[in-house]
Order: sequence, then structure tokens, then C-alpha cells
Amino acid sequence: MSHRTLCTSESRWSTARLRRGGLTRRLTTRVLPGTMALALAGAGLVALAPPALALAATTVAFSYTGSGQSFTVPASVYSISVDVFGAQGQDGPEGGSTGGLGGEAQGNLTVTPGQVLQINVGGSGGYGGAGAAGTGVEPATGGGAGGGASDVRQGGNGLSERMLVAGGGGGGGNWIGSAVSGAGGNGGGASGTAGGNGSDGAEGGGAGTASAGGGGGLGANGAPTAAGGAPGLGGTGGAGASGAGGGGGGGGWFGGGGGGGIMSSPSATVGSAGGGGGSGYGPAGTVFHSGVRSGDGLVSITYAPAAADIDVHITAQPRLGILVPYLRYTLTANNTGPDTATSATITASLPRGTSATGLSAGCTTGAGTVTCTYEAIAKGAGTAKSFDIPLHLLSLGRVSVTGTRTASTPTDPNAANDSATANCTVISILLATCS
Repeated sequence: MSHRTLCTSESRWSTARLRRGGLTRRLTTRVLPGTMALALAGAGLVALAPPALALAATTVAFSYTGSGQSFTVPASVYSISVDVFGAQGQDGPEGGSTGGLGGEAQGNLTVTPGQVLQINVGGSGGYGGAGAAGTGVEPATGGGAGGGASDVRQGGNGLSERMLVAGGGGGGGNWIGSAVSGAGGNGGGASGTAGGNGSDGAEGGGAGTASAGGGGGLGANGAPTAAGGAPGLGGTGGAGASGAGGGGGGGGWFGGGGGGGIMSSPSATVGSAGGGGGSGYGPAGTVFHSGVRSGDGLVSITYAPAAADIDVHITAQPRLGILVPYLRYTLTANNTGPDTATSATITASLPRGTSATGLSAGCTTGAGTVTCTYEAIAKGAGTAKSFDIPLHLLSLGRVSVTGTRTASTPTDPNAANDSATANCTVISILLATCS
């Protein structure tokens, strides 16, 4: 029988099956030149990560106060959901026509922790850029004032800082005798609606739109034309010195025009026009509704701290070095969401008396540990980093290395998966199995 010499560049594999706890596991041993052997053990079942946990949401509501308010963005909050309602326009006094309803704008805004937002809640007939009512021959025959717009502002309190706006409704017209008067137009929405016409050609105020204020309504029987809307302001209703005043325009991104007033007629039966509703505004994706709010406006802000659940995994695998076999440990930071992790740190505890080599970029070692830092990890993604421990440094028997999340941003809502352990059995300075 001939014998063949095993060359230094050759190796051969032998396979045996081990049975433990009713499960069959495959043990693969690689036999190296000079009788060096390093064993690899296949792992068993892989557990599925639980669903990501979101932190509880908080809603803060701002009601009408007649002045500006503010909201300071809490820590770890980078996005807010905002629901803004404009105010209803006033009815014409003593049985005049009804004021238009306020609009609604629902949108999301990107924010930073500590940022101060300016909150303006429109009032029915007042604060929020509402147009004043047109005067009549007496107070009882004047129009209704417009409704104020509600908005949220970033970076200041000027009109240019408005990020989300809901328009106010136009004020209602009024009448003398039994004439028809015009109702106020509804606030927007992306655009308001025009005010209703009065009698004898008194025109309703035009609606505020995304790009212009509503035109002022023409007066009747010699009454002047009402004022048009402007950025943030509703127009004043037209005067009816001997008759009925028109309704004021609603405030908005662009305000609605004032309704036309009307002078008295020989029959003393006249009706003025309603003011136009103001328009809304918001970033892409904003949802608008026109004519949904009665009474004063409202602003509500809903937020939840950003959260990113880092699910820590660690694996160990025997490897063959040129001179010294070693165990390769891989630390993986998996982000199960719900938000992007901007950074994470995992620290692995090393067996006593050992040191790590071959560290991935971002990993450092010292005092019996390896610490790996991770940059941004998107939801559903993972990043792996590795290090090696030479086999001859390990004591015989069971060897465990545990990786633990020691820091991450934003908040990790689930501590249950913050650590994981890889177990190996060192059989000799040349032989180990890992599971």
C-alpha cells in the first residue's frame, strides 16, 4: 500500500454528526498540515426580532387667547404633526347673515429639539388677520367681522415664517327690511370661498387663494367698494352709511376680500354682501379642508420622541490564521425602527487575559473590552463590525463573549434585545467549536 504525503498547501475535511437534546448538529473539522485542527460547529435556530416599539405620542392643544403663544420642541423630537383650524366669521348683528366657517390644514413639520415655534390661534371676528366689519346706518345694520386665521411659525413671528395656515371664514352681511344679504365665505383649505352677494348688486368679497388676496366686493346704491384681502389680512367690509355694511374678509395665507356694503334705497329694503374666506397654506403633503370650524380657531400639535430599537447580534466563528488559529467575533447592530438610528455603540466583554486583534474601523480595545461605534443606520438595516481573539490565549473549556448596546441615539425603546452572547468551547490551543 502506498502512502501520499500531505503537502503544506493541502488540507482535508472530515464530518461527523453529534446528537444533543434530540437535535442533530453537524461538526466539521478541518485537518491541517502538521496535525493542526480547528473545529467549526453550525449554529441552530435563528430567532426573529420582535416588532419595533414606538414611544407614546403626546398632543398639546392651543386655544384662542387673543395673543401669540409658543411651543418649545421637546428633547429627541424631530417631527411634529400639526392640525390647524381657522376661526369662523361673525354673523351680521341682530339676525344678519351667517359668517363662513373656518378651514383646516393638517401637516407634518420637521423640527429640532429646543426650537421655539410661534402659535397664533384665530378668533371669531378678531385676532388672526380678520377683516373688520363694514359699518351701517346704525350698529345693528353693520356686517360681521371676518374670522382670524390660525398658523404655526418657525424662525420668527413674521408672515414669511408661517409654515402651516388655516384660513378664517368671512363675516356675514346684514339687511334692512326684508332684503336678502350675503353669507360669509368659508375659510380654506388651499383656497377660501367667496362671500355671498347682497341685494341691488352688492357683491360678495372674493376668496383668498394660494397666490392672492380676494378682491373687495362692489358696493351698491352708491356705496364704496370694499377693501381687498392681502397676505395675512382679510379686507374690511364695505360701508353703507345710510344702509347696511358688508362682512369683513377672513384672515389667511391670503385674506378674503370684504363684502360690498349698500346704501339705503327708496324702499328702505337693502342687504349687504358677505366677506370672502381666507386661504390656507402648508408644505407638500398637507391635507386641507374648507369650512369645517365654528367659533374660534384651534391649533393642536402631536409629537413622539424619535426612537430606534437597536437589536444586538453577536456571532463567533473559528478561523485559520497563517500561524495562529483564532476566533472571529462579529458584532451587528440591527435597527428595527421606527426611526433612523443616528449613532450606536456596542461594547463586547472579552474573556479574562485575552486581547483583540484585527479590529474593524470604528472599534477600539482596552481593559478587557472591545467597543465599536456605528454611524447612521436606517430602519430595517444593520451594520456589522468584527474583531479576532487568538485561540492560544483562551483557557480550555467554555468561552463566552457578550456584546451590549451601551449608547445610541435616538432613544432605544426596547431593552430586551440590547445584548447577545456567543459561546465557544476551546478543546485545545488548536481546536474550538462555536455555537
